[in-house]
Amino acid sequence: PVRAIVHHLREAMEIAEQSAPSTPQNIVSTHLRILGVPHQGGFDDLRVGAPLFAQAPDMSMTKEFYPAVAKLRGRENWQQVEKAIRAVKEAAYENRDDAIWKAYFSDTSQCPKNKDFIARLAEFVS
Repeated sequence: PVRAIVHHLREAMEIAEQSAPSTPQNIVSTHLRILGVPHQGGFDDLRVGAPLFAQAPDMSMTKEFYPAVAKLRGRENWQQVEKAIRAVKEAAYENRDDAIWKAYFSDTSQCPKNKDFIARLAEFVS
């Protein structure tokens, strides 16, 4: 079953790449959709933030990452970004397809932390 899912994911990626330019944001968007992340504020924060994280994976989440995304997205403070990302990530996790999530994360027994989730997305654009 895992091979079939990986095959399905590859097909979905190929279709997505054919229909949209291969920008880092579009690549992240494709993975967010595959994971079932709802298209709410946190979706766009992740879309902008994952490529940023890929450039500097050692940055502090609260002192550098969230404030940078807040600035790029016109948010008032970094806490809004952290909360929005957490909300969409948790919603996707609660409604997840286990097989798909296992293709992305080794441990699906609990929802990944924001940094781990973002780091995984960043791998696709680094």
